[in-house]
Amino acid sequence: MSGADLLRTEVDAVVAEWVERFDRSPIRLHRRTSASALAAVVVQLVEGLASGVDVGPDALAAGRAEVRELERACAFLGGHMAAIGAGGFDVAAALVAFRDAVAPRCGPAFAPALASISEWLMIVAMDSFASAALQAVREQMRDQLEHGTPVVQLLRDVPALFLVGEPDATVLEGVLARALLT
Repeated sequence: MSGADLLRTEVDAVVAEWVERFDRSPIRLHRRTSASALAAVVVQLVEGLASGVDVGPDALAAGRAEVRELERACAFLGGHMAAIGAGGFDVAAALVAFRDAVAPRCGPAFAPALASISEWLMIVAMDSFASAALQAVREQMRDQLEHGTPVVQLLRDVPALFLVGEPDATVLEGVLARALLT
């Protein structure tokens, strides 16, 4: 049985091993993230890896068409973990646990390629994690600016806005709508 077939037939075993490895990982600091909440994403990772393993060790390289779904799943994992409040250490622990859970099933011929692609996948996931976290901070700042900008009535039907910082068009639109309603 090939490594890809083994991955596909043992998806449940891979996920169970991943959960155990992730839960025990010394990399994780806060341990707020539930492994079971991420199991569905790990299934996508296994399926994406199996597509690359089908072709051979050379297919497990950054940017190759054979691992595009695997890269997408890692990007989703990073963004999803940012959305649920996980830390960057949790993202790293998730991918290290994934590598360690799938390596024995891929076989020794895939060891160097798996080590190399694992580093790339960690970069992809961490980039998505950072981008999602940054976007969340931007949205929070936008909401605070919009709701925190004072609108006062100078005269009847003459509202005044006290703009703070450099609000973007979305914030200005919300504040101006609030001013027109007062």
